[in-house]
Amino acid sequence: MPHRARLSFAAIVGFTFLLAHSPAWAAPQQVVRGTVKDRSGAVVARAQVVLRADGQEFSSVTQADGSFAFSGVDAQSATFIINAAGFATSTTEWKTGRDALIITLAPAPVQQSLDVTATRTAILPTGVDNLESQPDAVVVSSEQLQQWGALAIDDKLRNVAGFSLLRRSGSQTANPTSQGVSLRGLGASGASRALVLADGIPLNDPFGGWIYWARVPQSSLDQVQIVPGGVSALYGNDALGGVINLETRHAVQTDAFVEGSYGNENSPFGSGWGALRAGPWAFVASGEGFRTDGYVAVPQDVRGSVDTPVRSQYGSGNVRVERLFGDQGRMFLNGSLYGEDRHNGTPLQVNDTTIRQLAFGTDWNSSAAGLFTLRLFGGTENYHQTFSSVAADRNSESLTNIQYVPVQQMGLLGQWSKQIASRFTLLAGLDGLDVQGFSNETLYSKGKPTATLSNGGTQQSLGAFLEGIFQITHKWSVTFSGREDLWSNLDAHSSRVPVSGKPTYIAYPDRGQNAFNPRLSTSYSINDRVVVYAAGYRSFRAPTLNELYRSFRVGNVQTLANPYLRAEHFSGAEGGIQGTANEHISFHSVLFWGYTTDPVANVTLSSTPQLITRMRDNLGETRAWGFQAGLDLRITSRIALTTTYQYLDSTVVSFPADPTLVGNKVPLVPANEFVFQGTWAAPKQFLVAVQGRTASNEYDDDQNLLPLGAYFVLSATVSHPLPKGFDIFFQGENLTNDQYHIGRTPVVTLGEPILVRGGLRWQSRK
Repeated sequence: MPHRARLSFAAIVGFTFLLAHSPAWAAPQQVVRGTVKDRSGAVVARAQVVLRADGQEFSSVTQADGSFAFSGVDAQSATFIINAAGFATSTTEWKTGRDALIITLAPAPVQQSLDVTATRTAILPTGVDNLESQPDAVVVSSEQLQQWGALAIDDKLRNVAGFSLLRRSGSQTANPTSQGVSLRGLGASGASRALVLADGIPLNDPFGGWIYWARVPQSSLDQVQIVPGGVSALYGNDALGGVINLETRHAVQTDAFVEGSYGNENSPFGSGWGALRAGPWAFVASGEGFRTDGYVAVPQDVRGSVDTPVRSQYGSGNVRVERLFGDQGRMFLNGSLYGEDRHNGTPLQVNDTTIRQLAFGTDWNSSAAGLFTLRLFGGTENYHQTFSSVAADRNSESLTNIQYVPVQQMGLLGQWSKQIASRFTLLAGLDGLDVQGFSNETLYSKGKPTATLSNGGTQQSLGAFLEGIFQITHKWSVTFSGREDLWSNLDAHSSRVPVSGKPTYIAYPDRGQNAFNPRLSTSYSINDRVVVYAAGYRSFRAPTLNELYRSFRVGNVQTLANPYLRAEHFSGAEGGIQGTANEHISFHSVLFWGYTTDPVANVTLSSTPQLITRMRDNLGETRAWGFQAGLDLRITSRIALTTTYQYLDSTVVSFPADPTLVGNKVPLVPANEFVFQGTWAAPKQFLVAVQGRTASNEYDDDQNLLPLGAYFVLSATVSHPLPKGFDIFFQGENLTNDQYHIGRTPVVTLGEPILVRGGLRWQSRK
């Protein structure tokens, strides 16, 4: 470990332990109190405790010592419902006069240990029980997110094996166009090959398919659900390789949560969420802000006078008004605003984005008719970016392009589900999206404008799906789903108006495709500890307006658009097992494989020392297969460890236009990945959490000529509760201060150096 990394980490730990003698959190006077433990007698911290009495519901979470408390309970009896990750839900009755409760949680049966499966019912609020367990599906709680040492939500999710963005860089400093998700080695070309949702509403950029992760304030998150594998049978376009849902907190009662921190690189961060409940009405607001001076991403030995820090700042806000209708349903209206500014490493390379969105939703539950869900959403986006050409000695640059991209979108989602019989649940729905976007550009040469361009059009998609969940026996379930999608490009054109010369105009013909995507999955519980799972599916992704019509430049690599791209199709299968050996050991393993037909890739056309030119094109076929194995260990009542290894072979197997690429590895996909997370409930209520991730070499180009090498990142968090609902914490990322490569354009760019920050959290109710 470099000397300054050792000093920084030692400073964190040393300063934290100076707080050991601060007064412990003192619970107010209470009518009802209790403690939550597991079967070994170890306390369970951060478990959710819900008290129901006289038609009212109150919620809290257990402290570091497993305790909880409620005051002002006037009822003679009440029901306590306890939920904690990895444990079965516990229901306990309480009556006046009973002593403090001791509630013991049992390990969750395997089929209940995950909140997410490939069934759409588990992600949208349909109320249907989870009937499957996909071994590598993951639910990350808000408590886990707080323990993970990275700051940005996408960097936190890198602790989940198989999750990555286009590049190793994260949203804190990376250009947004590189923030598409890759799951299980399908790769990303800027556009995400996984669908990302925020409370069921798509978060993928309507023009480019990448993700603005900070649009959802971290303080508002309740959990993040990750399901790898093709799920277009339910979610349609963008769900080629999986689905991720960012689920926000529920406004059960008046509550608030605030977090603030400050770190090196002059990086303040603040995030807050609050809910005001008044009878059936609720008002919910959340917001987040961040800025950083960043770091110079070019290595010292090649750095020139034009190399400046990659730095960024953003702000996001969400407001929601909600009306409950007893146990039958709810209705809400949600508005959100997001803005960011970025400096991308030289004085002339900048970009900024503004996104506005309005969403309406309702859920209605009828015992006779079933559960109905409706979502309507729409908004506008303005994206601006500049590009430059950097001299070989990196001491000068010249402007090459200024882009303005206005975008409008409107979407809808409707869903119905009902338990038709005791062992059969049916789900049906439809969704649609309309996107209009143009890339308006001004080209420059030697500092003077040479031409203006406008490229874009309208993209529409519509899909309908049907799913049946059969609980054949109490141990065996089968789920079949199918979906038909139509997508079309309309009114697309390209115009070029030179400063001198004749303008040109190209009107592209309207075109579209349809896709039928089925999925069949089954799970079987061998006993109450072990379940096996298998699935087969087909999925698709239509090219985005960005891939069709917008060219871009990164360093001295120019990538051209292609208005004739076809949709990608993925056919795959998977099978696995998960279970618990005993109260201290659980495990999972899964084998997966599949083929992507017509995958969109950046194909090299020419290469010179001054400029590499690429163009988006459909390859013939790529193959991705691999396996994942993980182990969860509760070593003692205070120490827990989770490890996961994933192997991937993602290879080009067909490309008639250039057979020399056959056999090459898909760019930016490592063959080996290993992640681990350890927690220690230290004495005096300190919590120490350590995370690490490492990956083998990957290539930054289709020709496999630009290797990035292996990398390792170590992160950690130390936290301690304070009085009145406060927690103090210290976090560090890349604590070994490794210099790892995130790109070659063809100049090497480096990942974030060591980041250390300290802060406070406050929860209004504990």
